[in-house]
Amino acid sequence: MHINILELKAVLFGLKTFVKDLSNMHIRVRVDNMTALHVLNNMGSMKNEKLNEIAKEIWSFAIH
Repeated sequence: MHINILELKAVLFGLKTFVKDLSNMHIRVRVDNMTALHVLNNMGSMKNEKLNEIAKEIWSFAIH
């Protein structure tokens, strides 16, 4: 798997693990991968469908 996909999966798994019972909170996610940061800030990617899919899952988890 590409490193950018792994970075986004790490963000998703971290959120699901550490903040599953929290609501009405702000969470700061720090990543050192500029592509992952760009995809998260823009709520997806037009260039890579897999990155877009993971970003949608992250945002969906965060909204719910």
